[in-house]
Amino acid sequence: MPVYRTAGLVSLLFCVIAAAACSARDAPTESSGAGNHARAGHYASPAGSSHSDGTLSSPWDLATALSGAGGRIQPGDTLWLLGGRYSGSFTSTLAGLDDAPIIVRQNPGDRATIDGSLVVNGRDTWYWGFEVANSNTGTTDVMGIDSHCPGCRFINLVIHDHSGNGLGMWSEGPNQEAYGNVIFENGFHGQTADHSAHGIYGQNRTGTQRIIDNVLFDQFGYGIHVYGSEEAALNNYVIDGNTAFDNGVGVESGMSGGMDYQVGGESPLEKLVFTNNNSYRSPPLRDDNTARLGYDWGPLNYGGTITDNYFVGKLLIVRWGSVDAARNVVIDGAPPTLARVVVQPNRYEQGRATIIVYNWPRLVSVPVDLSGVLRTGQRYEVRNVQDFYGTPVASGTFAGGSIDIPIGSDQPVRSITGRSQAATGPEFAVFVVVPE
Repeated sequence: MPVYRTAGLVSLLFCVIAAAACSARDAPTESSGAGNHARAGHYASPAGSSHSDGTLSSPWDLATALSGAGGRIQPGDTLWLLGGRYSGSFTSTLAGLDDAPIIVRQNPGDRATIDGSLVVNGRDTWYWGFEVANSNTGTTDVMGIDSHCPGCRFINLVIHDHSGNGLGMWSEGPNQEAYGNVIFENGFHGQTADHSAHGIYGQNRTGTQRIIDNVLFDQFGYGIHVYGSEEAALNNYVIDGNTAFDNGVGVESGMSGGMDYQVGGESPLEKLVFTNNNSYRSPPLRDDNTARLGYDWGPLNYGGTITDNYFVGKLLIVRWGSVDAARNVVIDGAPPTLARVVVQPNRYEQGRATIIVYNWPRLVSVPVDLSGVLRTGQRYEVRNVQDFYGTPVASGTFAGGSIDIPIGSDQPVRSITGRSQAATGPEFAVFVVVPE
């Protein structure tokens, strides 16, 4: 459950929700420092080679590293991705253990980008903190990450501009998790067909699939799309703390479009926990459904918990034999007058958090209490997710308490494929606090 609190002089203006930090018992200890400093593990580089030894001074190429480098990458190891662009289609067969996952992580202080696609096989490997983009402007269906991997996790990635889905997590890989990712402008292959793809597309048969604290916007199809035919399995989902806004933009180009959340399909959905999620639709889209939980033409679903969500747009809960739906806020008419700020500390990285701002009074800036996120004296940046790699909107050394975050109305940077959407400021914005 979220923790509700107000802060000092802004208590009359803001409902500040600070999500309690989740246990990090299964997260590895972070290395200190940034940039190209040696740390335990192996290294890959865009300039690496299959004949290298995987050290900082002699890194592997990415294909060699993702194949396990001839058995040299073992459960419990970390593969650091040095900065630069890794172009192409890659397949990972890395296989960790449940209690000793392999970590594939962006080297601190670098920007590592896979420009293309990544198929994930293997098992129990965590993919963490790098960028998965696509500079190919063609409309062939290219998925960002296509995962069939039991126990794999996708953590704090930035996934964007793919013609197909941003992230697909499929039934062959039980117990997958998508956590803290920023996913946008995927799914445009339908420009030559009556179809568009999605941010996260999930199906699950055994184990539990977890979709937690992600930010998804401007997909040409749906933001989160848990759906399938009569042959698909849609069992055991935890969808919690996500923020999805202005998805379904493909309809503007004659494609099928979509909503922020679609959970349910042509086979029964069983055991869904859908809690603490947020949505927003810009005024021209506000008459549309922001979420459809269940499926109009599908069978009855069972065992649903749909509680404590905040929706802007229309909500449809349909075709449930048993469901607990309570304490959901739905705004599909005149907006409130008070601002709402949500702070989500990151489970995997101390000092990182997502901030969601419903700036209903259209203030120039909002104070945000980050005392539950940053340590006094810690350096930080605040990035707008609609311009994630642009100039931070705020930065400095944390002195405790609240910091002021400006809420602008500028256009986001154009996507690398030339398909940019209008920004949502000043009424709505999402930020990521990143420790330096």
